[in-house]
Amino acid sequence: MGLFALNEFVAPDGTSAAEEVLTRHQNQPGGPGPDWVRNLAFQNGGDGRTWKIGLYNIETGEMKNPLVIWTLNDGSSRWLAAERGVRRRGIWHFYNVREYADSPESNSTLVPLMQTNVLAMPAFTETPSQIRSEIKLASSNLRTARKADIPLTEIRNYLRFHPTPLASDRAWLFTKLHGRLAAPWTCMVVVLMAIPFGAASGRRNVFVGVASSIVICFAFFVVQQFGLALGLEAGCRPGWARGSPTFPSPPRP
Repeated sequence: MGLFALNEFVAPDGTSAAEEVLTRHQNQPGGPGPDWVRNLAFQNGGDGRTWKIGLYNIETGEMKNPLVIWTLNDGSSRWLAAERGVRRRGIWHFYNVREYADSPESNSTLVPLMQTNVLAMPAFTETPSQIRSEIKLASSNLRTARKADIPLTEIRNYLRFHPTPLASDRAWLFTKLHGRLAAPWTCMVVVLMAIPFGAASGRRNVFVGVASSIVICFAFFVVQQFGLALGLEAGCRPGWARGSPTFPSPPRP
């Protein structure tokens, strides 16, 4: 439980803090600051919404120049453009809003529907924590080495937005997910493997048993890393790669 807590809550924050130290002097003078992300765009595949945001604050969740596009049951689309957006009491509020309709016919123009100063949209279920996970696990940075410490919550948030990721990304994501679940059990596995060899029995030298347990545990870690490599490269199913059969893997496409 201690190892799980460290991997889930401490190590990822340390990785993020190290990244901030490395990039704190890369901001341009007069820029929006390190907490702001420019030209953020992502798609919530589960709910069928596309977000395009000019500036987004990863700490407060404030948006500037957001544009949200979603499709209705009849095939038409709705476009919501605003100057600013914030989330209060679990609901997104947009300011200086303009809403348009887009018919499913090709080459159709946007039809203005509404213009208002303030508009609350409880139907937009995206949360700042989910958007933050989307930023961290964007497809351009998904498999970089600096993102090795990824909490379970961020992986699950990313999968909510992308329920059907690419095959290569799916293997990487679910192997990481199984790895987070299986890693804490390594402590118990190593102990259970070492106890029989470390216990004195008969005429066998106790040091021989200790040496044998060390060799076997070393071999265990080698096989563990080999399985991780196979899972990350889609060589085998993520659950098999990380020894976490209790969490089901998605079917192959």
